[in-house]
Amino acid sequence: AKPENVFTFTETTEMIQLFDFDTLAAMDENGGIGGMASYHNYGTKGYAPMEQQMGKWSRVGTYSDVYSVGALLFYLIFGRVPEAPDCERNAKYDYNTSLYVGNCYQDTLFPEMSDFFQNTLANYYRDRYFDMIPLVEQLQLLETYADTREPFIISASAGTILPFLS
Repeated sequence: AKPENVFTFTETTEMIQLFDFDTLAAMDENGGIGGMASYHNYGTKGYAPMEQQMGKWSRVGTYSDVYSVGALLFYLIFGRVPEAPDCERNAKYDYNTSLYVGNCYQDTLFPEMSDFFQNTLANYYRDRYFDMIPLVEQLQLLETYADTREPFIISASAGTILPFLS
């Protein structure tokens, strides 16, 4: 999944469509792809996981799509594709270099976003979310922390952001 393959519907922001038909493959009952050794190595560098870039088709599965979604969101936040240091097990992400620097978000957003990237961009496929269910759950959590319309209080003494209770 790269930005050029994502189409939005003008009628709604709740629905998008992904077009990436050159990398479609049938999944077996274990979520893996079998018998792909003779297939051409497809994928766009930066958006395709290591197992796909290296042609290790026995390791391609639902977690490979997880990587692509993480890479796409990384691009949307930082304006660049993830590089090797961004995919390491305990990678640190500098949100001061993001495209959204200067906006005020709840302080919980950035640690949760780092957790998201560490579980989607991991080089080793077994270190990623297995499928889209935990990925979507984490995205929903991030959405609540990133909502600048929800009132919250920044505590100068504690250096934390507290939810505003009315």
